Amino acid sequence: MRRIRLDNAEFEGENVVYVLDDGDETALVDVGAASESVRSDLRAGLAELGVGFADVDTVLLTHWHYDHCGLAGEIQAAGGATVYAHEADAGLIAGERRSAFDDPDRRTERLTEWGMPAAKREALAAFVDDHMDLAGEPVEVTTVADGETVSVAGVDLTALHLPGHAAGLVAYCAPHDQLAATRGDDTLSTETAGAGPLQAAFVGDAILPRYTPNVGGADLRLSEPLADYVDSLPVRGRGAGRRLPRPPRPDP
Repeated sequence: MRRIRLDNAEFEGENVVYVLDDGDETALVDVGAASESVRSDLRAGLAELGVGFADVDTVLLTHWHYDHCGLAGEIQAAGGATVYAHEADAGLIAGERRSAFDDPDRRTERLTEWGMPAAKREALAAFVDDHMDLAGEPVEVTTVADGETVSVAGVDLTALHLPGHAAGLVAYCAPHDQLAATRGDDTLSTETAGAGPLQAAFVGDAILPRYTPNVGGADLRLSEPLADYVDSLPVRGRGAGRRLPRPPRPDP
């Protein structure tokens, strides 16, 4: 397994892409925003494995936010990669629907309902409007449901639906021993590698080191985001001995 760290200056400092490669197939968990710096970081990280965008067979997206899915369309166009995402987020990733963030009227209505001061609403609106290009190119999305398994690069990845941060956020759980067998230098610990039934979970923004996973404000479609998040808490720890989120946010 290989972890590629990506610049994410537009949002919160740094993102990460996980590469699963067995020499025959290559899969990515998330891809980063469609910015030049992220594109450069991802290409460089893949090149260390002798892989380019056209060599990627599968992309598994944890959710629709641009800093996780932005380059999916470009990668798919380069080599025909299959792109998976939960059905609740598939339309946004494919470009078939607009998110509430992208719809000024819906955005204002929801943020006003939540009591956000007008000045803060205006600042957020300006930020969103200035960064629409990070969504990248259109994507043909194959939907994945809770409990469904996608097998690629010798790894069986099972989707766990964890709404709250986003309506369609999913983690992908995989056996430690399968991950340990893939190429790369980001190995599992000796206490867990090869332990058979133990699982590792690629959790996206469902669990974040040292700070909140931003429940609610990150997806204005959710009417009861905190309730959705709380309901999913028992699932978050289900069978996963190691959780692989994005990196910690740098200290200010």
